Formats: sequence, structure tokens, C-alpha cells
Amino acid sequence: MKVAGHRLVYEDRDVPQVVHGHDRIAGGVQRPFSRRRFQPGQRIQSDGPQFTPEATDSAAIIQRAMHDSRMLRSDTDLGLTRLFGRHFVSLVLYGEWPNKTRMKASYSAFLFAADDQWHLSTAGHNIANWREAIENGLDVQGCDLNDAFAGGPHLRTVPIDLRADDWLMLFDPQDPSGLDLAATRLAPFHRRALSANGIVPLDLGADFLRLSQTPCTCLYLTGIPEETTRVFDHSLKQNLYVIPAFGIAEASVSPALRHPLKRHYGTLSELGWTSAGLQSISGMSGGPVFGLWMDEANDSFDYTAIGIQSGWDASAKQIAATSLDALSRAIAEMFPG
Repeated sequence: MKVAGHRLVYEDRDVPQVVHGHDRIAGGVQRPFSRRRFQPGQRIQSDGPQFTPEATDSAAIIQRAMHDSRMLRSDTDLGLTRLFGRHFVSLVLYGEWPNKTRMKASYSAFLFAADDQWHLSTAGHNIANWREAIENGLDVQGCDLNDAFAGGPHLRTVPIDLRADDWLMLFDPQDPSGLDLAATRLAPFHRRALSANGIVPLDLGADFLRLSQTPCTCLYLTGIPEETTRVFDHSLKQNLYVIPAFGIAEASVSPALRHPLKRHYGTLSELGWTSAGLQSISGMSGGPVFGLWMDEANDSFDYTAIGIQSGWDASAKQIAATSLDALSRAIAEMFPG
């Protein structure tokens, strides 16, 4: 794969300007997103919390603020998009078909850590589609990670020499409702680059030990809908959506989604879905489905990713997520910390 020597370059043009947006959520209501534009080489300070020692007294203050239940009722930048955005990236591919048609694609993804290594994860069918495109003649000319959703100071994507064969993939096209996940290890350079912009990997092993004994209170689907992604010659605009969902019993699951393999199922909140204004959640596959555990006595909450968004029944407004339980348990057992 050919990788450009700078960020998001199309058709051999100069380093582009990039526009990023954050969709703000408060109480399930989608809020207008803010936009930032930068000139190459500049650093832009975004609104809201900054992940530097100068901006806060300590990391503990950030952690406490991010678990305060007022976040769920607030219309400020310190909301769920920033909280979940700390763990989220989009994987942006661009290339050219044999007929010289330009190709641009984006996948929702997230970071988790195991044994002091960072791993990038998405849905297995995303990587299967990538491999199929290459088999059909696609010349992949670049790959970038967009890490602009944590509220960090840097609004330029991170180029990465990532190939379709670099992924460990669990997905069977003959059984698309079965296991659907993929992961690849990140090099130390990309770990440092993402960390500098406020990205924090999920500690799935520790989360599993802490939270697995009780069911979560509610679910949140997190990702970038395809219909909101705009990739131009000189710019990229993406909006991170966080949509609440209610967990449902398997008996209530749409037949189109039901599978013998353990999966997490949810029905999207009607208010959240209406407020999002989306036609489809296509593009959000591969994004994490977060579970929240409420502590009403202390007006606080805990959270972790419990699944990877994998299936969608538009008529029932139901989602299916490949469970992360087995992966989280394995991490906890192999790397007890």
C-alpha cells in the first residue's frame, strides 16, 4: 500500500485544510456540532477540556468530572461525545479504482490496551470489505486515523501504514450475524501520536473485573454515520454521534438480528433517533457500544465498551453488537495487571 508522506492528501495536492465537528448530546438530544478549520502547521485549541497538565490540576480531576452524572444532563462540551471520543477514532481510506475513479471510505473504530500494547478494533465485516475491494482492483493509496473527537489540541489526522492483511479478523461472510470483530496492534509511534491528542485506550480487562457482575443500566451506540462524512480534495468533515439505546431481551429481538451466538441487542431511543436526524446508521459499524452503570446514590456512573456495533434492523430500530465479554475476560486473565 502506498502511504502519503503527509496527511489526507488527494490527487497529489498540498497538505489540506481539515474540518472536524463534534456532535453534542444532552439527555438524548442531538445538538449542533462545532466546526474548526486550521491552516497547515497551526495548532487549534478546541473548546472544552484539554488533556494537558496545564489545563487541569490532575488527571484525577478529569476522571472524576467524566464520571459525574451531570454530564448526562448537561448541554456543554464536557459530554458523552468527549468522554467516549477519548477512546474513538475513525479509519479513513482513500485510493483509486482501475477505471481511475477515486475511492474514499471511513470506518468507525476504537482503541483498547492489553499488556501495555495498544490495539485498534473495528467490525470484522469492515476489514472483509476492504480486502474484497483490493481483490477487485482497488489501489489503496493512503490510510489515516482521525482522532479529533477527544477534544485534544491537534486537528490533523494521523497517517498510518496499515494494510488489510495486518488485521486479526473474526468474520464469516456466510454467517454475517455471527462473530464480527477485527483488531490490529498499533506501533509505539501511533500510540504516542494519539495519546498527545487526548486518546486513551479502554482497559477492557479491568473493566470486565469491575463491572461484569451486574447488568448495565443503558446502552450508547457510538460512531460516525456514513451520510455525515464528507471527504473533499482539501478537507475532511466527520461528526461523532452518540445515540442512546435500551437493552432488550432476546425474545424481543428482530428475527433479522437474532443469532445463537451471544450478542448484545438494543432498541434505539426514539427521542435520540429523531434528534439525530439520520436516515441510517450505516458507517457506525465497528464503533463501540458502551454500557453505563448508574450510581444514583452518588449521582455518578461508570462505563465501558460491551460490544462492537455489527447489525442493524432499520424497520425495528434495533442494533446488534458482537459481545466483547470473551475478549475482555481473556485480557483480564492473561494480563491481570
